[in-house]
Order: sequence, then structure tokens, then C-alpha cells
Amino acid sequence: MPYRIAQISLLLVTVAAGSPAGAQDMPSTFFVRDGGWTIMSGSRGCNAVNRDPVEFNVAPYNALWLTRYQGQDPHTVVRIFYWPGAFEDDKPVTIRLDVFGGKTIELEAMTTGSSIVDSSYPLTPENFEALDKAGTAYVRINGQPDLAFRTRGILDASQYLERCTATIKLQP
Repeated sequence: MPYRIAQISLLLVTVAAGSPAGAQDMPSTFFVRDGGWTIMSGSRGCNAVNRDPVEFNVAPYNALWLTRYQGQDPHTVVRIFYWPGAFEDDKPVTIRLDVFGGKTIELEAMTTGSSIVDSSYPLTPENFEALDKAGTAYVRINGQPDLAFRTRGILDASQYLERCTATIKLQP
């Protein structure tokens, strides 16, 4: 049944994207499951998470979350949901993504609460390509134990995020 809902949601978004209607007629929701990724609209942007939304809702940690914002400078930032109690709130940290093949992606970030880290700068297209090609990334943040994330399909997820922000009406 969830697969059918994703097909219907994608169909609605595709139909809306092809119509010349104004912003008031644009859909306000977007939901797609693709591989291990779930892409969905939010109130300020579109989100992709590498875990099933129901599972994530029960245990909101150990997850890689991407948010793409609309506007003059659309960009995609990373949010890492770590283990509860791992960080002090509102502290600068560095997200280090080590991918197979030897590439390391470092992003300046800030902690939000005791378990969330938000990147201050967006991922580049080259970052997405490296993460997708590697298939797995190890996340290291200021001496905390590593988290391992499956990153295969992240390039497709980023393209869905672009489609989402281009076709839905987000709240101002």
C-alpha cells in the first residue's frame, strides 16, 4: 500500500509540474519512496531521510536527513540525527563524512539539542556524486563514535528534492 501512495503522490506532482497553473494551484505535498530514501515536503523545504518515516518517528536518531530550501539560492543542507545526549546544545562542530574510495567531506555545523547536528553550508553536486558512488559513508563528529550510513541513491534523492521544491507550494 505505501508504494501505491508514493505512485499517486508522484503522479500528482508530475501533473502539477506540467501545468502552467499559478502558485496558488500548486500542490502542497510531495512524497516519494526510492530505494532506502524517503523524500517528502515540509513546511520550509523538502526533506529526504535515509530511514523509513514510521521507524524514524519511533526512534529519531542514527539518521541522515537532507533539507533542500527554495528561494533565490536553493541549496541542500545535511542534518545528522545522532544518539541522544551526544552533544551540548548550540555548539560549533565539524561533520566529517568519510566515503569509500578515500574522499572525506567536511562540513562546519552547529548542534541543535543533544542529538542533532545541522551543517552550516550545503552539499555540492560533487559531494552528492561521491556519496552515491561510494554507497556508504562513515560520519564522525567531534570524537563521538562513528555512524555508518548507506548513501547509495543519495544522488537520486537530491534530484527528487529539486523536483519537490520546484513543484510544491511551500509556506512563506
